[in-house]
Amino acid sequence: MSYTAAEFGNELIIGGEIDSVDNRYMPFSAVWDGTKWKYGKFVLDAEPFCLYTFKNNLYIGGLFKTADNILVNGIFKWDGKIIHPFDSGIQGSIVSIRGK
Repeated sequence: MSYTAAEFGNELIIGGEIDSVDNRYMPFSAVWDGTKWKYGKFVLDAEPFCLYTFKNNLYIGGLFKTADNILVNGIFKWDGKIIHPFDSGIQGSIVSIRGK
């Protein structure tokens, strides 16, 4: 089950309770490039519940503790290349991120 989706870098990123897409193992996230599914841009240890694009960055919130083996505790910013944690993260899970 997909919980969230966002456009980032001319691709559609989906996240949620995902095991596989197009018969390929893709845990928790996947990317649609307009013609085919690709592996997610980062590896999470649990579900993301929300994706939000703001000022050329993607903000990810959810139930996860790590992203690419970096401790993020439920929230991080991704600039397209690097994961940026928010200090020690949060206790719990983020289910929504909204702008104005």
